[in-house]
Amino acid sequence: MTRLRIILGQGVLGILLLACAPIGMAQETAMSRKSVEVTVYNNGLGYVRELLSVPLEKGVGELRLENIPASLIPESARFAPSAQGNGFQLFEQNFQYDLANQNTLLAKYIGKKIKLQIWHEYQDRKEEVEAELLSTDGPVYRVGDEIYIGHPGLKIMPELPEGLSLKPALVWAYESKSAGYKDFELTYLTGGIQWTADYVLALEEKTMTADLSAWVSLDNRSGARYNEARLKLIAGNVQRVTPKAVPLRRGVMAMAMDGGAEAFQEASVFEYHQYTLKRPTTLLNNEKKQVLFIEGGPVPVEKIYRAESTNMYGRYDSGQEIKVPVNVYLKFKNTKKNGLGMALPAGTVRVFVKTADGSSQFTGEDAIQHTPRDEEISLKTGEAFDLVCERRQLDYKQVTNQMSETEWEITLKNRKETDAVITASEQLYGNWKVISHTHTYEKKSAFSIEFKVAVPAGEEVKVQYRVRQGI
Repeated sequence: MTRLRIILGQGVLGILLLACAPIGMAQETAMSRKSVEVTVYNNGLGYVRELLSVPLEKGVGELRLENIPASLIPESARFAPSAQGNGFQLFEQNFQYDLANQNTLLAKYIGKKIKLQIWHEYQDRKEEVEAELLSTDGPVYRVGDEIYIGHPGLKIMPELPEGLSLKPALVWAYESKSAGYKDFELTYLTGGIQWTADYVLALEEKTMTADLSAWVSLDNRSGARYNEARLKLIAGNVQRVTPKAVPLRRGVMAMAMDGGAEAFQEASVFEYHQYTLKRPTTLLNNEKKQVLFIEGGPVPVEKIYRAESTNMYGRYDSGQEIKVPVNVYLKFKNTKKNGLGMALPAGTVRVFVKTADGSSQFTGEDAIQHTPRDEEISLKTGEAFDLVCERRQLDYKQVTNQMSETEWEITLKNRKETDAVITASEQLYGNWKVISHTHTYEKKSAFSIEFKVAVPAGEEVKVQYRVRQGI
């Protein structure tokens, strides 16, 4: 008869097999995976479709499949024969995820006898004593007539308790009118797998053109590996009734990189965008894989300087100056004419600018949302060092209980060696009307106006306006 010893100690689970098949361990059915397709969503969800060749027994039988993700959503699993009318009836499906670890093993042995092994260091010998496990909180043992709270020795169990598994598994009970290998399709949703898009914008400042490249980063922590899988990515906000947190399982994280021109093929699926990798790839568990997504350019880029101020309510000290940072934005269009034209999934864009010595420097990053083709992309890269914006309240007048007038002065300073155009954005409130202004402005929304001002190199320009605001 087969014997199995399970040894616990110092945070390590060790299983010592003393013969062939351990007691209480179910054997996986000898299925063969013919193909696998993995669709990964933005929200940590994966959809897996597998084609399996399954050996059936005539009559009532049981099938067991391992190498499935521990994050599998069992309610979504569907297992069905590829061909209809083959006399197969499925009447039970079980997801076994009560895996063997220190906590589950100890819990199964409460009230039972185990052995504690002590190593006598100076005598170089080991001693085993029999103990009854009373509680896992401590844990607590009875050794002879004495109670131990905790014990330095290794904990030894005689066998793997019934109901525990070394790997998560799907188990099916079925009835078949015939025996032999038949093809089945297995589909399920799983957590613990996600993808993100990371972009690099390489800007040539002299020509204000840029090359845009993107890599897809796949993070598989689902608990399973997918060999030679057909990979699909879905970009879009897929509705879920009860979002579940993605379990992050500990383990060694490997990094794999792959590439190739035009690696993905784009298509629309319902209200989302699907990107299909043109060749199979293997997704290892606890692996982060990067695949080249797109390469485009040269893309014409516009640099914009914006001083964005919030509205100041009420009366303020007229001598107080309020400094407003001048933000730097880069804008370009996602068009085929610009060397792009593919729907771009949400991700982080990192901007690098070529310097005079031929190298490049990182100059900022920003996140983009899902961007359809022919739409504009705006990236905030940081704040301009040599451009200054100062605001000062020149006057305040209470016209009525519900109406007031304020006058503001915006000083724009250019300490660069080249001319610059700075857009000063002003936020207003209520029913407003600009009574007077020194520069032309544009109404951008119901509660904002913009002054686009050319500021020569080494000079400053003062913009003044008076506005009446109220309910």
